[in-house]
Amino acid sequence: MNKSDKVKSLAWYALGEIDKEIAKRYQSGDNRIPTIYQLVLCKERVEEMISSLESGDKKNNDKSGMGRMIMDSWPFQNSLGEILVSLESNYNQL
Repeated sequence: MNKSDKVKSLAWYALGEIDKEIAKRYQSGDNRIPTIYQLVLCKERVEEMISSLESGDKKNNDKSGMGRMIMDSWPFQNSLGEILVSLESNYNQL
């Protein structure tokens, strides 16, 4: 498995975790940090990553700000945040 495939695998995993968190938030009515809006933004960014990796046309969009948003506003011990920051970092290194 090459690096691109590993990043794609991590992206699919992250997408599933985002969906679980969004569903949990809608069911409970909880909108603390990360907010549902922030989760939806992250989901869109991860979907863009997957699409570009599958097409072979990687778009390096360092200006997405997903990692910065997570580092600046999410709790430090948030496992989903750690996954997403790692994903963005690995994607940008391709």
